[in-house]
Amino acid sequence: MKIHEMRLKNFKKFEDVAFRFNPEFTVLIGDNATGKSAMLDALSIGIGAYLLDLADGPGRHFRPNEAREVIYMKGEVPSAVRQYPVSVECTGELRGSQFNWKRTQKKFKGTTTREDAKDIIAQGSSDKQRLSKGEDVLLPVVSYYGTGRLWQRKNGIDTEKLRITDGYRDWYEPQANHYLFLKWIKQLEYGSKQRGKQYQLLKVVQSTVAGCIPGCQGIFYDSTRDELMVEFEDKKVFGFANLSDGYRNMIAMAADIAHRAARLNPQLGLGAVKETPGIVLIDEIDLHLHPKWQRTVVEDLKRSFPNVQFIVTTHSPFILQSLEAGEAIDLNNVPKDSEYTSTSMGAWPEPDANYADRSIEDISEEVMNVEKPVRSARNVEMQKVSEKYFRMLNDAKTLSAEELGRARKERDHLIEPYKGEVAFYTYLKMKEAAAGQGQEGGSE
Repeated sequence: MKIHEMRLKNFKKFEDVAFRFNPEFTVLIGDNATGKSAMLDALSIGIGAYLLDLADGPGRHFRPNEAREVIYMKGEVPSAVRQYPVSVECTGELRGSQFNWKRTQKKFKGTTTREDAKDIIAQGSSDKQRLSKGEDVLLPVVSYYGTGRLWQRKNGIDTEKLRITDGYRDWYEPQANHYLFLKWIKQLEYGSKQRGKQYQLLKVVQSTVAGCIPGCQGIFYDSTRDELMVEFEDKKVFGFANLSDGYRNMIAMAADIAHRAARLNPQLGLGAVKETPGIVLIDEIDLHLHPKWQRTVVEDLKRSFPNVQFIVTTHSPFILQSLEAGEAIDLNNVPKDSEYTSTSMGAWPEPDANYADRSIEDISEEVMNVEKPVRSARNVEMQKVSEKYFRMLNDAKTLSAEELGRARKERDHLIEPYKGEVAFYTYLKMKEAAAGQGQEGGSE
C-alpha cells in the first residue's frame, strides 16, 4: 500500500491544498505550525478507510477539533467558526491496483463518511473474507508513531492467540505497543522451547531490530526478568527499561513495525519483514537521537523495510543531510489562500533538491530559516583558506617559473587537510586549472 497524493479541505490549518509523496521516503520540513503533524493525522484518516471492515473497526475518524477554524472579530470579541465540510482525499495503490477515495465530515461531531471510499473499504472487506477461508493475502503494515511514542504498557490486551489482524491493533496510537510485542515474542520463545526448535521468523524480527540500532548485537526475551533484553557488540546486556530514550525509541519503532509485518504475513516466512509493503508515519523521526544517529536513521529504515513507504517529519538539519533528491517537502512553501488546481496548488518533493553536499549551517540558514547561524570553526577556517588560495592564484601571474613551482607546492600544502571535503577541494582545484595554474600549468 502506498499513498501517491492527498488533498485536504478545511482540515486543521489547510483550506484547500494537495500533496504528492515520494513512494519510498518523504520527509516533511517547515517551521512550527506549518502543518507537519496535521498532515500525518490526515494521512492516518485516509489509510484507516482500508481497515474499517478488514480489522473490525480500528479505523481513524475525524475528531471535532480537526475542522479548520476561522476567527472573526465581532466588535472587540474574537469569534471562532469551524469550517465544513472537512475532507481528506487520497490517491494510492494496493497490490498493484489503483484507488482514489475520500472521507468527509459534514458537520460538527458528525460521522466520518464511507460513501466516497467504497472501493478501498470493499477491498478491505474482501481481504477479510479471504482470510476467513484460510487464503494467503499480502496485507500492508500500517503504523503511526507520534511524539509520545515511547512504549507504555497497556492493560487488558488479549493476545493469547496469534491472530493475523492483531497486526493492526493500536496502529494509530501515539505509542508503539510494548506489551503487544512482548507478548508476541514470549509466545514464540515458549513455542520454540516446546518444539525444540526456534521459530526462524522470530530470528528475522530480532535481527531486523538489531540492524536499526548502532552497535546492537541482538535482542531477546529473558523469562527470569520478564523483560526484553538488548545485547551490544561489547557484550554488555541491558534491560529495555534501563536504556536511554533514544535507544528505547528506535527499538520500539523497529520492533513494532517488524513484528506487525510478521503477524500480518506469516505466509512469507523468512521474507515477511523485507517483503511486506505498507505505510509508516513518524512524527519527529529525530526524537531523542544523537546527531550521529540522525545521519543514518533514514538509511537504516530503508534497508530494514525496503517495501514500506515512510512519511515522516523533522526539525533536524542532520536528517536533511542524509536525504536523496526528491525526498523532502518544505511546508514553508505551501501556497496559501489560492484556488486549488492540480498543477498550481500543492506541495511536492523537489526532484532536484539535494541536501547531502550542503553544510549544516547552510541548511539551517537557507532551508530552515535560522537567521545567521553560528558557523563551525572548520567552516570558518575553510573560508579563510579559500580566500588565501585565491590570492595566491592571482599573485602567481607575476611569478617566475621557479617561484611558480614553490607557490604551487605551498598551495597544495594549504589545502591538503581538506581533501575529505570533496566538493570544496574539487572546487579549488578547478579554479586553479581555470587560472592556468594546474599541474600541466599554462603559465610556465
